[in-house]
Amino acid sequence: MSAFIAQRLADNTENLYDEVIEQVERVLITKVLDVTDGNQSKAADILGITRGKIRDRIATFDIRLERNVTLGQNESAE
Repeated sequence: MSAFIAQRLADNTENLYDEVIEQVERVLITKVLDVTDGNQSKAADILGITRGKIRDRIATFDIRLERNVTLGQNESAE
């Protein structure tokens, strides 16, 4: 975060507070979604915000939720 702040100061930003808050929010939401395996309802509960706010932030930050579905070794696809 220090490097980000230093770079933004060097770039003469006029909106540093909002930029830092956005970066923190992006990292926080991404981490919580990772821990909850992408479960938006669980993430919202942990963060104390609504699921709608999570969906909004996923779109705003272009967070990609990927789910891998695999077939177990003893299962067949028939």
